[in-house]
Amino acid sequence: MSHYSEQFLKQNPLAVLGVLRDLQKGEVPLRISWSNNQFISKILDVSQERLVIDLGSLEYENRAALKAENMVVMAETHGAKVEFVLPRLELSEYQGLPAFVTLLPGNLWFVQRREYFRISAPLHPAYFCKAKMPDKKRDPLPSL
Repeated sequence: MSHYSEQFLKQNPLAVLGVLRDLQKGEVPLRISWSNNQFISKILDVSQERLVIDLGSLEYENRAALKAENMVVMAETHGAKVEFVLPRLELSEYQGLPAFVTLLPGNLWFVQRREYFRISAPLHPAYFCKAKMPDKKRDPLPSL
């Protein structure tokens, strides 16, 4: 994950929490991967104390995830890529159903690539158009 520029690394706990809350509110799919395994999930709850992630759809993936260490979590939302590492997951309950629980990551990568830039278009030279008026008179009108 260190192949990104340091400018994209968020280390402040409140910044990390804010990005994770945005992922939760948007119900953004997460790809959780480790060694030769992966599954798709989503954030169920996030607070300063814990991160709650939904179980995967296959039982053997969930069992493997409980044994795994240093899982890479990736998500893409609104043109930004979010990536972080979770050291370990524990099985717990959330709203009466099984879920994975872990501590918040200490940092995360929030890589935002712009598809356009806010560059002001030059105002000169001015463009004009000509229109025929009902009285057959031609007046140059500035184009917007």
